[in-house]
Amino acid sequence: MKVINLVFNLLFIEGILSKEYQGSKEKRDSAGGDCQYINKWLGKNNAYDCCIEYGITCENNHITKIQIENNNLTGSIPREIGKLLFLTDLWLDHNQLTGEIPIEIGDCASLRDLSFGANELTGPIPSELGKLKNLEKLNLYNNKLSGPIPSDIGKLNKLNYMDLSNNQLSDTIPSDIGDLVNLQELNLSNNELSGPIPSEIGNLTRLEKLNFHKNKLKGSVPSEFSKLTQLRSLDLEENMLDADSITPEIKNLPNLTELRISTQKLPTINYITIAIGVILLIIVIIAIIYYMKRKNNKNNENSITKVYEKQIDNTNSKNEASCRIEIDSNTSNDESNSTSRMIIQPQQPKQPQQPQLQAQLQYQIEQQEQQLQQQFQQLQQMKQQLNQYEKPEVSISVESNSKAKTKEQEAKEEKQLQQQSQYIATPSAPVVYEDAPPVYEEVVNKTQNSYY
Repeated sequence: MKVINLVFNLLFIEGILSKEYQGSKEKRDSAGGDCQYINKWLGKNNAYDCCIEYGITCENNHITKIQIENNNLTGSIPREIGKLLFLTDLWLDHNQLTGEIPIEIGDCASLRDLSFGANELTGPIPSELGKLKNLEKLNLYNNKLSGPIPSDIGKLNKLNYMDLSNNQLSDTIPSDIGDLVNLQELNLSNNELSGPIPSEIGNLTRLEKLNFHKNKLKGSVPSEFSKLTQLRSLDLEENMLDADSITPEIKNLPNLTELRISTQKLPTINYITIAIGVILLIIVIIAIIYYMKRKNNKNNENSITKVYEKQIDNTNSKNEASCRIEIDSNTSNDESNSTSRMIIQPQQPKQPQQPQLQAQLQYQIEQQEQQLQQQFQQLQQMKQQLNQYEKPEVSISVESNSKAKTKEQEAKEEKQLQQQSQYIATPSAPVVYEDAPPVYEEVVNKTQNSYY
């Protein structure tokens, strides 16, 4: 009897195991249709049964969960993943995924938990996520996502958790977030969001944690926050919000245990640095203006000096010219043959002290030139008159009178003639020679008078 019972039990257990094996085999084979969409991404061939892979769950002949975290996945998320219509959980956190989030994910109508945190995803958040009516959790933290938060996210009525922190999201917070009535935790910290906080957030009555830390939000804290009776943590630090706008009702929320807010003001050292920079800039500008004016004045002085020096050079070149007039007189005495020379050198004018005297200086130079020409013409005429008298007549007249002269008189006359020949433009009384011929005396007197 015991043996029969033992055999019966063995057969019963074998049947159960056989059915489980067949069901398991049928399950793996039936999921092959979904596996073809991700086998290439996993580096497998199309016939590979992906259900045996770590992190992939198959139920009811379909892939229902992909939970591959911390597995060094690279590349971009395949677009074919949108064909997994029975996928409920998609966890790809802490990998090295790049590229943009494919818009085809919006076709995964059964998706409840979507998590792409801690990757290197770029581009905008696709508005197609608003089609995931069953989505309860959305994790896109620690990526490089940019652009605005799509307003279609407000259509996720079942969403209770959303973390978009540590990205590069910009623009304003959409007021449609106020439609997420089941939201319990909202984290938008460490982005570049700007503008005011929408008052519609006050409609999230189930909200427990709200984090807007380190953005560029401005304005006041909406008084509608006083309706967030379930709120336990509120972080508004490192924004440009008015801290005084928090009403006592917000501060006294029944479950609020953490409240952080600060106004982003410039430190005092920044004001000092700006002031010093402005002062230095003004000093530099003044120095440049002073230098330019000084340079212009110097150029003007140089130009005037060059013109003035040129005029002085022209004046000197004219004044340096001298007029030498030689008057040769031959006497009848064989012992003395003297030459009378007259050198006329006009005095050089003093160097003008000011440029406005140039016209006066030029006029004086012209007058002196005219006087010199007149004197030169008079001397030429006198020389011609002397040459008209023949040498024998002069010698006879001299010889007739020389007999009565003594040697002392002759020496005296010779000395007087030498003094007269060396006369240099110095006014003096006319010289009268004793016993000199009347013609000679007349010539000498005319010479002296013509010079004056």
